[in-house]
This record gives sequence, C-alpha cells and structure tokens, in this order.
Amino acid sequence: MKQRLKELGLSRKGNKPELVQRLQDAADDAASSSESEESMSEGFDLLMDDTDAGCDKTDYEDYDCTNLDCPCAIELIPSSRAKTHVTLKLWLAADYKFLLVVLGFKGATCKFPCIFCKANLSDPREWKVPRPLDERSATGPADPDFSQHCVNLFPFIPRDRCRIDILHMLLRCMDRFIHYAAIVYLRSWVPQLDTDEDKLKALNAGLGKAFAAAAGQGSITFAEKSGSTKTWKLIRVNGNGYKRILENFRFADSLPKEHAETAKMHQDVWDSFNDIYTHVNTTKPWGWEQVRDTIRIWFSKCVGGYIDSNSTKVLKNKPLILASYLLTPYFHCLLCHVPQMVQYREIYSFTGQNFEKGNHTHQRIHAAASHHIDDNRLVMEQNLRVLLNKVGTVTDHAKAVPCDSPDCSRTFKTEGSWMNHWLREHHADLTEGLILMRWQPIGKLELGSGRFLTLRPPTPT
Repeated sequence: MKQRLKELGLSRKGNKPELVQRLQDAADDAASSSESEESMSEGFDLLMDDTDAGCDKTDYEDYDCTNLDCPCAIELIPSSRAKTHVTLKLWLAADYKFLLVVLGFKGATCKFPCIFCKANLSDPREWKVPRPLDERSATGPADPDFSQHCVNLFPFIPRDRCRIDILHMLLRCMDRFIHYAAIVYLRSWVPQLDTDEDKLKALNAGLGKAFAAAAGQGSITFAEKSGSTKTWKLIRVNGNGYKRILENFRFADSLPKEHAETAKMHQDVWDSFNDIYTHVNTTKPWGWEQVRDTIRIWFSKCVGGYIDSNSTKVLKNKPLILASYLLTPYFHCLLCHVPQMVQYREIYSFTGQNFEKGNHTHQRIHAAASHHIDDNRLVMEQNLRVLLNKVGTVTDHAKAVPCDSPDCSRTFKTEGSWMNHWLREHHADLTEGLILMRWQPIGKLELGSGRFLTLRPPTPT
C-alpha cells in the first residue's frame, strides 16, 4: 500500500483507513480520465496488471522495454506500468511418443524418427555423424519425405527447447538391456529350448528371481511374447525398480562359471550406462564435453564393432551383445542430442516423474471407487485443483500479524518477523522503558549504546 502511494506521489502518513481512502480516490480519478484515452488505445493490447494475475508485485517490476516499435512505447496507460514487459520462454518436455505426436511425426519406427535432426536411423552409417539439435525447424511445413506428415502443434517453441523425459529414456533403454540379458541367459543355460512358452518358464525360474532380488521386490516375471512383441519384457516394474536392477544386478551370479568372460563384458556395459545415467539425471551433471565423450566411448564398445560402415545392413544377434537392439531413437538421442542439451543446461528439471507418480496414485484411488468412466479427465481435474488450491494462502492471510505503528500498514506471518521489522523500521520510535507486546516471554532486547528494551506480555484488561 505504501509502495503504491509512493508511486502516485501521495502522502504515506496516517492510519490505514486514510491510506485506503487515498488509494480509492486515486483509482476513481484514473477511471474518469481513462475514457478520454480510450480512442488512443484502439489497435493495441493493454498490458495486464498484477491484480489480474492475483498478485501484488512481479519479479519483472522494473524491466523497461527498449523496443521503440513496440506498442507499449506509446504512453497508453498513465502509470509506471506502461512500459513493463514480462518475457516468457516456453519449453516442451515429454516422453518420446507424445513428442512425436504433437510435432507431426509418424512414429518411432519410421525412417526418420528423430525430432531434432534428419538422421536416417535405419542406416548404421548415420549413427557416426553428429547432427545439430535444431536441424529441424519448428515453424516449417510438413515434410513427408523425412517422416513429418503434419505441421507442428507448437510452432512457437523452437526445436532446441524441446527436451526428452530422462525417466522414459531410462525405461526404454532398460527394456533393451533386459531383452538382451534374457537372450544371453537362454543361450548360456538352455540353448536347446525352441518354444517361447518353455523359454518364458526358464526365464521366470532363473533370471526373473535374480532381477527381483536386485530390485528389492518380492517377485518379477517376464511378459509373454505376443504377435506384436518381439522382445522379452518385465512386468510390474517401475522406474525405481529398473534403476535398482541397473545398479545391483550381476551377470556373474546368473550365468555359468565357464561364461565368466561373457558375464564381465555385459557387466561393463551395464555399469558404464549406469554411470552415464547417474551423471546426467542430476541438477549438476558432468560438463557437456565429458558427457559426449563418455557416451561415445560406451556406445562404440557396444555397437561400433558390429556396424559395417560400408553397408546399410546391421549384423543382427552376432555376437551375444546384440548390438542391433541398441539402435533405437532413445539411444540416438542419448548419443547425439543429450550432450547438446546438457551444454545449454541440465535436463533433470524437465522430468515428468512427479506427474507420472501423481497420475499413478490418482488412477489407483479413482479405479477403486468408480465405474472407470472418463478416468483421465478426473485425474487432470484433481491435479488442477491441487495447483489452484488457495486454502493455504487464505489461512496465512488470516493469521497475519499487523504492525502496531499508526504509520505502518504492513502485516507479518509470525511474531518474530514483526518484531524484527519493528526494530529495523521503527527504531527511532523506541524509548527506554516498557512496551506492550503480544509475545508471551519476558526479556530484554539490546538497542545499542547501552540501551535495552524490556518486553512483557500485555496487561489484561
């Protein structure tokens, strides 16, 4: 209130009702003068005031626009807010499937599935060619020749400000690791099995129990292979479970002793990937050059020797490392674009793990007490209610402590903050002697120069 009076050049002395009346009179004068200026404002969008956003002050209060061609250069509003701008920088972060849909791509299995560059991931030679993060334009038209069949739904967000979800990258990469671990296990123990049914029983009896022990869960089983599923996948495992499997699983405990070299080779792959993911999934990652070099060295050990640079075909399933199963869009982003993202800033803040967990919890509660009608809409409405909940704010205002000084209109959340304000702002009003305060403890405060202020509870009336 005093800040607004200062901006209007009005006196800040007096009790609260007087200050409020001065602000009201100033608002009435501004409303009467705005009618004459209405014709000048045609063709321009008036700036939104702080009160429209439900707040009293923004972090950009003192920012002035320096663009003379901007409509705000004309003094449309007779106040200091006429040249104030708030600049917003929008980002887009989600799992890869959602990004493909909103950016107009056909799918993750198309010929050019990367949303950042035009690399042909079906050509192994493309994996060795680094490409920029913004090779594709966010405002460009649809380009069916490079798998973009629709225009971008968010053309106002540059492609270099799109981020993949680090949690989903772990899940999809671990799906590939789990698959080739299953293939290695089957070839080492029961190479004679032919049917998927027998292989499933063998995996659940052996490797599934090892994964459960590593994840700290009671049991983990493999999903049955269907006509559309060509890889072995786990069921009832979340992101934390995959992370614990990546950290704790040991090939040497699940393979025959005569395959010690094979176990060591695969263990090095898992440990190196765990090291990369740990130092990327953090608010303080490695430097982007270290991230780039570490990922390239790791990827070259896994895949480099099994891709013929003179051929467009991948040698599948030779040897047991199964290099062809690591050539997916997520691994392409990890190899080429994650270091570029880290170069700008960390990507941990863009994870959707909190929303995923909230969605899982809401779905579970809703499914237990409903007829499963339109679950997604109710879950989103519940998240919106949580975000817009004003109960805590109203409660804080109700408990606010006003300042006792007649010339001050400030309020405070706690008695301590009010006391600090009194000593800092109204030090000249303090004199030696007693002062009635709302604090219960009795004590003394040193005012300096040998002066003390005695505190005591208010006298009952």
